[in-house]
Amino acid sequence: MLLLYTFCCDIKRHNKPSLIRALDILLNSIHKHIPNYKLLCFTNFAGELSKNINKKYIIEYRDYYDKEPFKLYSDKWFNLSFNKINIYKDLYDEFNKIFVGLI
Repeated sequence: MLLLYTFCCDIKRHNKPSLIRALDILLNSIHKHIPNYKLLCFTNFAGELSKNINKKYIIEYRDYYDKEPFKLYSDKWFNLSFNKINIYKDLYDEFNKIFVGLI
């Protein structure tokens, strides 16, 4: 099984319909080409995503978090990108398996 994680967070850089569409395209590609996968999606608007994403996809939504007390960057995009390292570590600690990050 291929273990994947990604982010779909509204940081006011793109509108939510565009983010939902991008996630749907990603999921369609994964579902079409990878028969056995698990995808964790870290988001700050899971309710809207779960209503708008096709139920055939194997996806688990989790609340996005950033436990880093000191932000390295003033830009939310840079902090979101940097935080993928922290989330990777948390996933490894939780599952004791390696996840592949999709950004």
